Amino acid sequence: MFSKIIVAHDHRAGGQDALALGRVLAQPSDAEIVLVGVIPVGMMPADIEYIWRDEEHEFARKIRAAAEDSDGEARVFHSHSVAKGLTDLSEEIGADLIVVGSSRRGKAGQVVGGNVARQVLHGASCAVAVAPVGYAEHEHEGLDSIVAGVDGMEDSQAAARAAADLAAAFDADATLVSVLEPPPIVYGKGGGGLGGINELKASQREQLQRSLDRAAGAFGSDQPETELVEGDPVDALSAAAADASLLVVGSRGYGPLGRVLLGATDSKLLDSAPAPMLVWPRRAEAPRTAEAATQGAS
Repeated sequence: MFSKIIVAHDHRAGGQDALALGRVLAQPSDAEIVLVGVIPVGMMPADIEYIWRDEEHEFARKIRAAAEDSDGEARVFHSHSVAKGLTDLSEEIGADLIVVGSSRRGKAGQVVGGNVARQVLHGASCAVAVAPVGYAEHEHEGLDSIVAGVDGMEDSQAAARAAADLAAAFDADATLVSVLEPPPIVYGKGGGGLGGINELKASQREQLQRSLDRAAGAFGSDQPETELVEGDPVDALSAAAADASLLVVGSRGYGPLGRVLLGATDSKLLDSAPAPMLVWPRRAEAPRTAEAATQGAS
């Protein structure tokens, strides 16, 4: 599934959670794990600079020790931005996943995106996973249940394909969830607010069902459960993932191809998801026509 995984580590609890999730996701393909410690660059008074240098050396030592314990590689370097350091390194070494921890302000078991997590999610060119608070405090043999959100956008189809690969790799149960949001009621001059609303809901339901059926096709003969529910997408996906090992969602359907960009639902889930959350980017994999290939060769 994955070949090279970057784990953002700061030798604190969030870094331990990220490492625990990274090790789980590395299992099926025995992916290489790279523990990354980014040291922020900044000006400081000369009289305390030596103290900071000692702190940096101790920080690097702890990252290397954690990497050694995990049979991984350690990378410690300076950057003006922790998130940029992580995303730049991911492109430099060809990583296909970045794993970060949650903000400590959340309750145990809940994903809570801090500044670094959000910035990474807006700039990464590979998939990004966020470990919930306290993930490392429990044993995780693998993934046994995966929930993926599916809507009418192409990015969610990419997420469903990723969920299918993960379900096959871990022999996990999978559930695809689509959420029909109630359309807004618009009142016209006549005062009526329900004109055409039932037809609109029926059309939206039909479209979402087609998206679900298409996404389920990625699973082959081992078909997932599918759910089409009505309500708030964040509430519905959180409820569906309450007992799941992983929640998979796609990045929003606009912005640079191949980048992870949070939409409104993903952004809210980042503060409330009850399971580890994997955000899958759109891929720049448009097939070339024979004519285009010929022109490119000339």
